[in-house]
Amino acid sequence: MRHFTKAAAAVAVVAAGSASSALAVDVAGGQVREVRNMFHVDGVNRTGTSVCYSALDFSGFGFTGSGGSTIYADDILMNKPGGTRIDEITFSVVSFNSDGSYSNGTGSGGVVTADLQIALINADPNTGLPDFGSIKAVIPVSGIQIGSFSGGTLSIDVKDLNILKKDEMMWAAIAYTNVSGPANADGSALIDNVGQLITGAATKGFSNDFFYSGATGDLRFFGGNPYANFGWEFRSVPTPGAMAIFGLAGVAATRRRR
Repeated sequence: MRHFTKAAAAVAVVAAGSASSALAVDVAGGQVREVRNMFHVDGVNRTGTSVCYSALDFSGFGFTGSGGSTIYADDILMNKPGGTRIDEITFSVVSFNSDGSYSNGTGSGGVVTADLQIALINADPNTGLPDFGSIKAVIPVSGIQIGSFSGGTLSIDVKDLNILKKDEMMWAAIAYTNVSGPANADGSALIDNVGQLITGAATKGFSNDFFYSGATGDLRFFGGNPYANFGWEFRSVPTPGAMAIFGLAGVAATRRRR
């Protein structure tokens, strides 16, 4: 199991086991389940933004692992050059917790409130797996409310963190740090039934058909159905100076064509 904790100003990673690059079809104790309800909470103004990576084609399914604090990370390859600042992030959450009142599409089934951490992790140059000694950012998000068998996406502004991408792949992960709400009807812990939405292939940038499982320290996938992508989008907002440069480049190109 891998999870992230904060102590003072440092970010500490608790790790167990060694990483392997072998692919495995089983999901190592996790579950793929159908999502009944979808939502989106968007606190970000996308006007003038540039999409660096996007995989938000919802498959209708969500993935929960063996405990919400276990890391399940998606590989992200952006279509922007190294040094691009990540200003806005959209991520996905899902809950399969139920108080037993959900029946035939009616009833809330129980709403949980969750705290989580988003982790952006550089890839190990030798293995391509997440390098937990080279973490770009750990971003806490608190007070998310998720209904029973529901999932959705949320957008946050991270420009103040000055997160810069490299040319190579990075990994994006979510670890739930707290989940509270009504008692779960099946008796399992609330945090065991939260996770991320499963989406299709990336429409901007690229992501392989696998994810990293912190429960086993290797790569996993769903046999191609569904595609092993979690819901992420990364955007940058060009500064006025950068937009002016882009404009001048366009003028120069036009003049060369004349």
